[in-house]
Amino acid sequence: MNRTAMLLGAGVAVGLLAGVLAGRHWARLQAQVDVEREREQRMKLQQSLADAGGRFEVVQEQLRAVQRGGEKSQQRVKELEAAVKAAQGEAEALRKARPKAGSDEALPPPPATTLSAPVIRVREVNLPLRMLIVDVGSQGGMQAGMGFVVVHEKTPVADVRAADVREAFTGMVIEKVYAGQQPAPGDRLVVRRK
Repeated sequence: MNRTAMLLGAGVAVGLLAGVLAGRHWARLQAQVDVEREREQRMKLQQSLADAGGRFEVVQEQLRAVQRGGEKSQQRVKELEAAVKAAQGEAEALRKARPKAGSDEALPPPPATTLSAPVIRVREVNLPLRMLIVDVGSQGGMQAGMGFVVVHEKTPVADVRAADVREAFTGMVIEKVYAGQQPAPGDRLVVRRK
């Protein structure tokens, strides 16, 4: 019995030792799997972080471009506001210098000239300033003080007088607007006879 007990004890000891060794082996394998899983997750996170960093750089550059565009827009708005103020000052000076309706006292009558342009058309209209711009200037024989009737199709709509004659266009002062009418781009001008 002694021998059987010894063999049995040795078998149990070998079994326990084999179980411990197998458990350690399985624990080591599980640890390796966990380390590999963690490494894969870390690599995925690093890749996601790199992708996010790239997207962040793109978004940052787009934001900088928008800011630069905004600064240019603000500068352009300031330039346009200054131009509008200057134009309003000029219009006010012209309004003060223009004759009262029906009188020719502020602007001398134009000398007898012939316009070389066969048709004069309205390019722009500014009703609040009572001004309009036509497509004929000094090159076409236009002179300050010349009076015209603005005609829409065959209907007279306003009386105007040349005030600011430039080389290729002329600024006109609207002296009179006929009831229910107003000049518009594309209307033509006819020389007003006294």
